[in-house]
Amino acid sequence: MNFIKYIFLALFICIVFSSCEDCKTCEYNVDWIWDEGMSQAELDAMDASFQLLYGMDAEDWYNSQLETPAPAEYCGEALDQLESQPSETTPGVATISVDCK
Repeated sequence: MNFIKYIFLALFICIVFSSCEDCKTCEYNVDWIWDEGMSQAELDAMDASFQLLYGMDAEDWYNSQLETPAPAEYCGEALDQLESQPSETTPGVATISVDCK
């Protein structure tokens, strides 16, 4: 009977301590740089054009064109790999980075 107690105790300890993996929730951040250097009048004119063509302003349209993954939880090697990725920049368009919390 003691043998069965020790087996259950060992299983319980394994379950309790096996879930201590380092996990974080990560999400992609997009910093649009296509509008840098534009005056407010130029931005307003562009937004008006996008409103007529697409029914939304320019930034909303660009966001709708770029599909970024929803925030998700990453653990272990996948988390290490994601956190070590440098930001990616498309010159004149956007910089994409990953923020893990």
